[in-house]
Amino acid sequence: MGEAARDIYQAHLDAKSRAMLARDFDTICAMMAYPSLLKTVDAEIVLNRPEDYVPSLEGYCDNLDALGTREFHRICRRAEFTSPAQDEIVGEHATYILSGAGPLLPPYTSKMVLVLENGRWLARDIRVGVMNSKGSVIRKARA
Repeated sequence: MGEAARDIYQAHLDAKSRAMLARDFDTICAMMAYPSLLKTVDAEIVLNRPEDYVPSLEGYCDNLDALGTREFHRICRRAEFTSPAQDEIVGEHATYILSGAGPLLPPYTSKMVLVLENGRWLARDIRVGVMNSKGSVIRKARA
């Protein structure tokens, strides 16, 4: 059971990481359940619809570009089914932001909840282990 949960979680991370480097926000937004929570050490936002997520994605990708990111890897450390129906996974992963073989930032740990909706695994709750004030993970839409 744990291995299957890890495989699902890692596949979600891989697809989202590829989309992140490609700045494919439509794909990333389609991988989310709504409403959803996005939280860092010092900030949080409730994402009620895809449009709420795009400013944060733009800010995060702008940071990756400014750093000179060439590779962006997220590796599952653990993942488990948390419901008898096996329709929810809670996991933890490490993020590696690299330029070639060298790290641009120290790796950081995040946690994510995946839920199975209409046959698709979607992220519902993402907790990123960085300070938003030191790098844009959460950016609210301009009024």
